[in-house]
Parts: sequence; structure tokens; C-alpha cells
Amino acid sequence: MNKVLILDPVCRFVYGHHYPTTKSLLNSFPDKSCYVAIHRKASSAIKFDDDVTVWNWPDVRTLSRRIFKWVEHTAHYRSVARSRNAKAMLHFAQSAQLGANDTIIFHTAWPHQAGSLAMFAQKVGRDGPAMHFRVIGESAPDNLMQEYEEGLSLLAKAARELPNLHLYSETVEMGIKLETSYGFPPVRQWLTPMNIRDGALTAKTDPQDCFVVGMLGGKRKEQGTDLIPDIVRSLAEGQQRTGVRRIRILLQKPAGLDSDSRGSDEAMRFMASLEQLELSDMLELDFLDPELSSAAFADAIGRSHVLVLPYDIHSYRSRGSGMIIEAAMCGTPVVVTKGFAMADWQEIAGSPAASNIGEYADAILAVAQNYQRYRDGAVKAGQAMRHVMAERIEKIRAGSY
Repeated sequence: MNKVLILDPVCRFVYGHHYPTTKSLLNSFPDKSCYVAIHRKASSAIKFDDDVTVWNWPDVRTLSRRIFKWVEHTAHYRSVARSRNAKAMLHFAQSAQLGANDTIIFHTAWPHQAGSLAMFAQKVGRDGPAMHFRVIGESAPDNLMQEYEEGLSLLAKAARELPNLHLYSETVEMGIKLETSYGFPPVRQWLTPMNIRDGALTAKTDPQDCFVVGMLGGKRKEQGTDLIPDIVRSLAEGQQRTGVRRIRILLQKPAGLDSDSRGSDEAMRFMASLEQLELSDMLELDFLDPELSSAAFADAIGRSHVLVLPYDIHSYRSRGSGMIIEAAMCGTPVVVTKGFAMADWQEIAGSPAASNIGEYADAILAVAQNYQRYRDGAVKAGQAMRHVMAERIEKIRAGSY
């Protein structure tokens, strides 16, 4: 391997998950010529090292800026956009003058990118550079699901035909689903961190003095936003029963509070429901900004004694969460929804799971009362993840997949 090209059209701003992921991947190839293609609006906010060549994704007619929003345009529009994305990726590969001994990485592939990736891979061909695509989701609105399933099937077909195309997933569950539902060849697991860097474990304050609960990340419906006020209320009631002294909840506010966007009304209702809670002085809500820098986000995870992820099981039965990875990397236990993906890591960590409001509160308090046990489990999971991450990168570097 001589050169590495990372395709990251999701990399829109410095506060998102994908910018640090790309940075972390670039740091894994320090001795190579590196190129990165990012969202065109990211260039003013993101600084890469001097030896990294940065290109901007061409224009808004691609699907890149709509990565988190299902495109409701015509089928013809989406078809043209997929073709434009494939052409853009091929242009980047040609600009980098990539050959058979080089590498292309696309680490955040969603269903609406699958068709573009399949077209791109076929144009690169079996004599081109090694291609490593990581698929992290496959859900879609009902009216678009057939179209996206066709894209995933095309990507699976390309992978079966091209020995230099390698596919990965964030979770074992997603890999199995891609193989059984769409005919993918074997899909390997590839964990990539968002913010937490390798190094010493984050030191924790004494949980007996004040137990810190992290409710971090985006406040989207599928991430259990509607459950949070009731979980806080139930936690306050359980605190009195169990005698846990002080609890501080680090709660990242939803986006849209200071705008006229469509989500602003929902964000304001969410905040109002929290303000109406009657809490004792021994349970404190510490609100954090909707957008946190990478350092501030990592600090919040490190300060937390437990992270709470009340995610909707229908959305996260096979799709994973970077929060699980971040928590394990700094030894922070998590409370998850029963049936949540990434079961292999939860089993190592011994993570408690819940399926209703009361169970979430009970699980949080169980961690508080048996903290060293859950902390040790999270540290063990983090050590295992670091090993898997290092092994995956080493295999890509060595060309032994």
C-alpha cells in the first residue's frame, strides 16, 4: 500500500461523529500519502495535517448533504444523484492516481449510497485499488425501501465479483443481515471510534460522592428522546428508595432550540417536560450544548459513571451505536435497550438492559450500587475493542483480509 483515499461526504462540520473518525483513520496510516474527500461545507471548519490532500464533494445535487435526511425527490432525481456520486468518487480516485497497491476507504455507507458505491466499484474494477466499504445501516421509509434494497443488492453483487472489494459492518448483527437478506459475501466487523483516542483510561470521580449519568448524543425519536423525562422521574423516585446520595445527569440538549426549524417545537416541548419535573436537591440536571466539540464530547463521556441509551429496538436491532464504542474506550458502563445490537460487546461488559421506564431507572441505580463491577466490565470490553480495531487496521495495511 502506497496511498490511502478516504471518502467521507458525511463530514459536514467539526462537531459531528464522522470528522474525528476520518482523523483517527488517517492517523492509522501515518507513513502513507493520504487523500480525503469531504463534504464541501466542511472545509472552513476542519483542519487536517499538512501532508493530507483534501478535496470537496462537488455540489448539492449529490446525496452527500442529505445523508441524514431521506431524499423525497423523484426517482429520476435520485438515480441521477447516485450516478453523480459514483462519478465524483471515480474522479477522486483518478486525481490521487491510485493503483492496484493503494487503498480506498468509505467508513459511513448508508443505503442511499449503496447504489453509488456499487457503480463506483464496478468502474474501478478488479485491477484497481483495494476498496473497503463499511455499511452501518439499512432502514428506510416504506416508499423508498425497495429502491434502497436494490442498491444494497447491487453492492452485494459487486462484492461477489470483485476480489478487491471488502465489506464491513459496525455490528455482527448487521453483517448477518446483509449476508442473509441481500446476498453479501462474508461481512467483517469494523469498529471505528468517534472521539475517544487510545491511551490511558479516563479517571472517574468517586461515584459515592456524586453519581454522574450521561444522556448524551442526538435527541432523535429513535434514540428514545420521549422516554427521557419519565426515566429521570423514575430515577428520582428510585433514588429515595435505594439511598443513592447524589445524582447529576449530564443531558445534551436537542438541536433546534434557537432556530425556526421544523424540529424546534419538539425540542422546546422536550425541554419543557424536563422543567416540569419536581426533583430534589440531590438530583441535578446539568444541560450541555446540542453541539459539542470533540474534546467536550469526550470529556462528557469520561465524566459520566454510566451512559443511558434508551434506543428504539426496531431501529437498533442490527444497527449499532458509536456511543457503545466510546463508552468502552474510556471504561464507562452503559445501560441499553433489551435486544439492542452489539450483543458481543455488551456480553463482555455485562451491560444491564431494560425494556421500560422503571427498568431503565433500576438498571442505572444497579450500576451506582455495584459500580466497580460494571466499571471493570466496561474496561474489559474496551480492551477487547482496542485489540479488534488494531487488528483490522493492521490487516488492511498488510493487505491480508
